Amino acid sequence: MYRQGIPSSKIALDTGAPSSTVRYRLHLAGRDDPTLRDARKAALRAVTRKTSAGQRNLDDIIAFHKAEGRPPTTGGQAPRKRHWVLGCTAAGRTPQ
Repeated sequence: MYRQGIPSSKIALDTGAPSSTVRYRLHLAGRDDPTLRDARKAALRAVTRKTSAGQRNLDDIIAFHKAEGRPPTTGGQAPRKRHWVLGCTAAGRTPQ
């Protein structure tokens, strides 16, 4: 199961064994079979770290910082940011 990329906590949950026991057994198995960890890493799918929506959000934050000289706030108390966001939407961009 571990070789297929399943985390030790999920293995412990599925088997009903304590997670410390599963981790210990995996440690012993990794010591006896040096290819175990490499096989697990190969089985894990690559995680996309940057999405297109995330990149647009980052671009909007950077543009806001360049225009305003400060990072945007998360509260609704910044009318200047709202006007800037409305300007982006009027220009055809959707700030995220």
